[in-house]
Amino acid sequence: MPSKPSVLRILIVEDNPAYRDVIALALNDQPDMTLTGAFGTIEIALRDLEATPAADQPEIILLDLRLPGMNGLEAIPRLHAVAPAAGIIVLSQSDNPADIVQAITAGVGGYLLKEATLQEITDGIRTVAAGGGSLDSNVARFILDAVQHQI
Repeated sequence: MPSKPSVLRILIVEDNPAYRDVIALALNDQPDMTLTGAFGTIEIALRDLEATPAADQPEIILLDLRLPGMNGLEAIPRLHAVAPAAGIIVLSQSDNPADIVQAITAGVGGYLLKEATLQEITDGIRTVAAGGGSLDSNVARFILDAVQHQI
């Protein structure tokens, strides 16, 4: 008897309800993904994660950076503390080099821009869930240039 395919549990923290809804629809349309939570602020997401048993926590957290209250960059270490097994993918409009460096230094598994296609987002989720990294091509170019100029 074949084993049931694993379904990735995903949580999104995004303050734009329309964008959050589009992502939710796209994720729930994937046979190997389910949205376990969608929040407009980090504070509410953290309360939910703290109340969620470890076995039910998400494998992936999609995180916007510009949020009301605590911003996404401040939240990364807190998310790691509350959901240590979850991979965090920044999903932001910001291609600011300082944001990219701070997010990567804080330990995110991916950095995608909101202009990414739904296919790029779902591919990025699968990649990070499998232990890889996912970067927007412009973000990757910035990192390559920065590293090459340090040598």
